[in-house]
Amino acid sequence: MLYDVVVCLAAGVFAASEGLVNQPASQTIDARAIDLAVVQFVDSGFSGSVLVALNGKVQFRKSYGRSSRVNGAADSYWIGSITKSFTGAAILRLRAERKLSLADSIGRFFRYASREKAGITVRQLLTHTSGIDGNYSGAGIESRDALAQAVLARPMSANPGSRYRYMDDDYELLAAIVEIASGRSWESYVRRELITKIRLGHTTFWPSNDWAHKGANGMASTPEDLLHWTIAAKQGQVLSHEDARDLTSGQVYVRTERGEDVYYGYGVRVYEAGGRTLEIMHSGSSDDNNNVIARVLADGTTVIVMSNAGDHAGTTWSSYLARKLPISFRAVH
Repeated sequence: MLYDVVVCLAAGVFAASEGLVNQPASQTIDARAIDLAVVQFVDSGFSGSVLVALNGKVQFRKSYGRSSRVNGAADSYWIGSITKSFTGAAILRLRAERKLSLADSIGRFFRYASREKAGITVRQLLTHTSGIDGNYSGAGIESRDALAQAVLARPMSANPGSRYRYMDDDYELLAAIVEIASGRSWESYVRRELITKIRLGHTTFWPSNDWAHKGANGMASTPEDLLHWTIAAKQGQVLSHEDARDLTSGQVYVRTERGEDVYYGYGVRVYEAGGRTLEIMHSGSSDDNNNVIARVLADGTTVIVMSNAGDHAGTTWSSYLARKLPISFRAVH
């Protein structure tokens, strides 16, 4: 079963929210130095693909070690929780179509929700502030109603809207809302409204109907597709500029880390300092050792690392390597 592990440094999938400080990139990318560094990590166990882009243009791209192939696509990896950004974008598309509001209570979609849960809003699910205490409720469930009932049967750990707590169940429930509001399956809606429109030719879904692989995770992609996803979002090809800004803006405070304030957006994590966005991050990990990180920095640099080598040094290989590459990131203050 695919599952998500939130690691300390995650990756944003939308490189171009207008909230991100857009500054001319001052650094150069030394492709040879990156390659030599990664080779040393291969000797320590890294296997996967690395892509570095500057202002949307690929400066370095190479795969190392064991090849990875998901659903027939070369250099394709399960992206785990990065799936949440697709689900968040789908919800914002439905809002633009006036098929739902972020202020809608989930009682509108699930008539059997108990009184204590019926008032939870769509926005609270998006920001992990629903208060529902549950993870992976969809495991082994193939019916949407059965999934919703399983999630809604979970106890409450806090009042809705009062506390951030990362739970996959929030996004599994959002996938069910996408289906109810759109009249299509979650996969069909995401494919039609997001994947096909920007021609992500190697971004696919978990092959079974298990609800543990819908909404919160269950998608696979390639380095090129993830980079294209960030560029397309900036150009407003799948979301309006306003919706893209909402998607990648800090919505709820999570913690302070190394002097930076960490916020959660709608499927992404946002780092800010001095009122400016420094980095948009999210990561994904799966139980078949696939893990992915994309770092989108304020100076126009995007780093994507995708691995099939599992964990290393207390985190995933992708997260570890993304911080070790010889790239000089300019801080924006």
